[in-house]
Amino acid sequence: MREVTKKLVEWEGYRQYAYRCTEGVLTIGVGRVIEQGGPGLTLEESMVLLENDIERVERDLTDAYPWFEDLSENRRIAMVSMAFQLGMGGLAQFKNGLASLRSGDWQSAHDHFMDSKWAREQTPNRAEEVCQLILAG
Repeated sequence: MREVTKKLVEWEGYRQYAYRCTEGVLTIGVGRVIEQGGPGLTLEESMVLLENDIERVERDLTDAYPWFEDLSENRRIAMVSMAFQLGMGGLAQFKNGLASLRSGDWQSAHDHFMDSKWAREQTPNRAEEVCQLILAG
């Protein structure tokens, strides 16, 4: 670690979650201004965070549903998308859809997931696309 890095961490501190600095500016990490007027995140930085998040979600899915790794890529993408959007707890609420996925009944899985508030009200276009991945395999 460079000396300047050490000093800035010492002086700025590190915060995992967004906070208002002494000037009232929304900040995260080590003094990174994330509101309008600050540097925010570059696309490249966002992609690093996204890849880390995808890896974390895939680990969580494998831990919770060992059969996840046996699914086709499209079906794994569908589950990652749902876990990413709804959280693992939200995904876990889809007991019938998950049971259908596990058993390989793709049409039933599709139908169970589509028969939800998520698909009807929250994000119907995304839900339809995600559920089509389940059918397509």
